[in-house]
Amino acid sequence: MGEGTAQTMREHKMNPEFVGSSANPSEVVKEFSEVLTMDEKVVQARGEKSFERMKEVLQPEHIIDWPFYRSEPAKFIAYVEADYYIFTSPSNVEAYLAKHALPENAVGVVFGESTRAAIREKSNVRILVTQEPGEESSIRRIENDQDRRAINP
Repeated sequence: MGEGTAQTMREHKMNPEFVGSSANPSEVVKEFSEVLTMDEKVVQARGEKSFERMKEVLQPEHIIDWPFYRSEPAKFIAYVEADYYIFTSPSNVEAYLAKHALPENAVGVVFGESTRAAIREKSNVRILVTQEPGEESSIRRIENDQDRRAINP
């Protein structure tokens, strides 16, 4: 979908033919649909709880649906006390918050609106959304937040 996935593919000796230019998955699938021809089909390799965004832009006859993995939380999830909690997906939020509450003064750092919505359902903590998925974007978002809070305590 994006540069992070493309980089992982390259590390495994695969060369992606398309890399989206946005951090928003809905925008990426729209971009992708614009480079397809009418006779091409797409394998939608996805997790069991996928948002299936390809269905937003492609007709069902152009999608070969392939749910090939399931995310399941670990049986034991340790409580961690921190100022910032980074969640990469709604399933991360679901797994952690099923066992533990976030402290009132904590800040959730999330990759995207669906993960933000998952936290909103279960907690009232302040939430920061990264511009793109990944460690660097999370670190920048936290540093910007800390700088802003230092100026306006």
